[in-house]
Amino acid sequence: MLNGFMFCEILVNNNGVPENSRFLDINPAFERLTGVKKDNIIGKNVGEVLPWLKNYVISTYKNVIKNGKSEYAIEFFDEIDKFCEINAYSPVMGQLIMLFTDITKYRRAEKEKKDLQSQLIQSQKLEGIGRLAGGIAHDFNNLLTAILGYTDLALLQIENHNQLKDSLQQIRFATQRAAKLVHQLLIFSRKEPMEFKPLNLSDIIENLSNMLKRIIGEDIAISLELDPDLWIAKIDRTQIEQVIMNLAVNARDAMSKGGKLVIKTENIRIKKNYIKSFRYARPGKFVCLTIEDTGIGMSKETLQNIFEPFYTTKKSGEGTGLGLSVVYGIIKKHQGWITVSSEIGKGSIFKIYLPA
Repeated sequence: MLNGFMFCEILVNNNGVPENSRFLDINPAFERLTGVKKDNIIGKNVGEVLPWLKNYVISTYKNVIKNGKSEYAIEFFDEIDKFCEINAYSPVMGQLIMLFTDITKYRRAEKEKKDLQSQLIQSQKLEGIGRLAGGIAHDFNNLLTAILGYTDLALLQIENHNQLKDSLQQIRFATQRAAKLVHQLLIFSRKEPMEFKPLNLSDIIENLSNMLKRIIGEDIAISLELDPDLWIAKIDRTQIEQVIMNLAVNARDAMSKGGKLVIKTENIRIKKNYIKSFRYARPGKFVCLTIEDTGIGMSKETLQNIFEPFYTTKKSGEGTGLGLSVVYGIIKKHQGWITVSSEIGKGSIFKIYLPA
C-alpha cells in the first residue's frame, strides 16, 4: 500500500509560535486520499486548502520538536471519512514530513467482527438464560410441592398441636426460601428499590459476625480484619448484607473439608496507575471489602463467567446461578465495582470497592 506523502513548511507568527503551514510537496497517494491536486496546492497554506488538517499539522509538529523524535498516531478524519495511520518527523527545524496510510477498510472490518462477536456472545447468554430458567421453575416447583404437602399434613393433624406446629414451621421455611428467590430475581432485574444511607461497613460486618459463624460452620475459621477508622459510604444495608452472605456461603461451599475465611475492610485511594489495569475503576477515595477463602479455587473459564446470570458450577437443584450476578448488580448500583482472583487449589479473593 502506497503511503500518502505530505511535505510542508511550518509558518510562525511574530512571536515565533507555529500557527500554519505551507505545502512544499505531496505524492499521488495523498492526492487520492484527500481529493486535492498537487499542481493546485504547492505553495499554498494547509489551512487554506485543507482547513481540517491545519491544527493537526501544527500540534503534530510541536510534539515532534518537543519530544525530539518521530510521532505515530491513528486518527479518524470526518471530512474524508477515513481512518489513517500517521507517521510524522521533522527533517530540519521548520519543516514536517507526514506519511498517511489509509486503514479504513481494516478498521471497519475489525468493527464488524467485534459486532458479530458481541451478537454471538449475547445469543449465547440468552440460550443460557433459556436453559436455566427451567432450573428456576424446577426450584419453584419443589418449594410449592413442600408448601402444599405440609399444608395437607397440617390439615390432617389439626388435633395434634405439636405435629401441627412442626408442619407449619416447615411451610414457613419453604415460603421464606421462595420469597428469597423472588427477591433475588427482582434485584437481578433491577426492579427492587434501594435505600442508601451513610453507614460504616465495618459495623455492618461486626453485626453479622454471629450469623456468619452459624452459617459457615465449625470447620471453617472466620477472621475479621476490620478497620476501626473506616470511611463512611452510602450503603443499602440489606443489599450489602446479602452481598456479604452470598460471598460467605460461596466460600463455605468451596471449603467442604474446612479452611479459613478472611473478611477485611480498609480505606483505599485509587490512583491512575490502578485504572490502567482495571478500566472500569475510577480515581478517588473508596472503602474496600475483601473476602478471601482457602477453598478449591476457580479455573480461568469459571472466572470469565461467574458474574453471568444463571451461571453456576453447582449440581442441579443446588443453586440458581443468580448469587454472584445479584452481587454484581448490587455493587454496580452502589457505583462501585468488584474484582476476583483465583487459582485451582489456591482459594479465591473477592474485592469490592464502594465510593467513600
